[in-house]
Amino acid sequence: GGEIDMPLYENPTETIEASVLGASTTAVQSNLGAIEKALYSAKLRQMLRAGNKVYLYYQVDGDSTLYRSEILDGRLEIITGGMAIWGNKHLPVRIHITRRYYWEAVTATELQLSSKASGTPATGGKTIHNQNDASEGNYVQIASSQVTGTLPAPIKISLLNNSGSAKSYRNIYMAVNAFNDPANFTHFQEGESSIYSGWGTAVTGQTSCSNNGHVTRTFAAGGTDYFKWTLSSALLQDTMGRRFRLLARFNGYTTGTTAIKVKPVIMDNTGAITLDADEEITLPATQTDLVDLGVLPLPPGGYDPLGAAHVLALAMRSTLASATVNLDFIQITPTDAYRHIAMLGNQIANNDAIVDDGLENQVYSLEGGVHHYILSPRGAPLMVWPGLTQRIYILHDTGASAPITSTFSVAAWYRPRRLTI
Repeated sequence: GGEIDMPLYENPTETIEASVLGASTTAVQSNLGAIEKALYSAKLRQMLRAGNKVYLYYQVDGDSTLYRSEILDGRLEIITGGMAIWGNKHLPVRIHITRRYYWEAVTATELQLSSKASGTPATGGKTIHNQNDASEGNYVQIASSQVTGTLPAPIKISLLNNSGSAKSYRNIYMAVNAFNDPANFTHFQEGESSIYSGWGTAVTGQTSCSNNGHVTRTFAAGGTDYFKWTLSSALLQDTMGRRFRLLARFNGYTTGTTAIKVKPVIMDNTGAITLDADEEITLPATQTDLVDLGVLPLPPGGYDPLGAAHVLALAMRSTLASATVNLDFIQITPTDAYRHIAMLGNQIANNDAIVDDGLENQVYSLEGGVHHYILSPRGAPLMVWPGLTQRIYILHDTGASAPITSTFSVAAWYRPRRLTI
């Protein structure tokens, strides 16, 4: 019953004063047994992490919403002297329960979403793309009025393959931006348009790339060279020193007999002083488009409205021989709610879906109404925050490639959560 997602709150233990009634003393005894069985089932669920959850339901007079809170433990106590009225088919009791720290609506609500291609909020699914250019985006947006309650809540998100053909997905990366000015935050750094002067050559007319371009650079063997981008002071006021995961899409690189090493680095505004860096990784020998480069604080000094611009860099080196790398974009990905789902095999047919159900803590493919558990999630389910405009970023690959023409129709549901009702 321990809470991982919200360690600021403890699961409360409460006592309910009640009376057990029945048409006969035998019926009263049967009702007592039913309560005790339910409390034992709640304990068993926590011990085995299997079986049905047991809930306490509550609805305030005048409120149209029925709320519930999962029972984690409990016991039933007959009040002293209660047996004196046993013959009246009426038994006063106390029910002691430990429950989740929150109440959630029993009925899940579908969120109205908008996208770059369709700016009018609506339910029923919004199409997103595997890139982010002037007209096509890889995110859905949730208006501030959409998420109610007082606590962040997990979501159920459906990614319907509407690309027109079956897809062999292998990695899906999702993140929620609720705190970094999501409506204005520049989460894509395009290779060809954001290059720091002198560090790489912009190549246009690349129709397989986001924004039809990439940056290319040949690295000599042995030494370290860089791709560099300027991150404006306005952008870094939005990032506020939080940690961001860098997801890079490559448009091919040559390895031959060499290994290409990459390290993400954040530098000062001159691009000369390294302030922070993550571990160096090796690009796969078999060319892979979408690569997780690691995590950086942006900026390392935290939020400062007078802070200067910084330089984001990829320190790259090759062993044994020179190497040429074509980089399409880097996604600056928030980590407040981040989810990586690996698909273990098989394909998702057109109009079938991948479902990450944070409401029931299940991840599956939905094919012809049947659930297939061929996906492995990493990280906690995605959360949405009440009263905030937020965006959900989604990128995916099919193993070696991450085609920008692939699309998802995205739909999402949540249950409002409250501490008190």
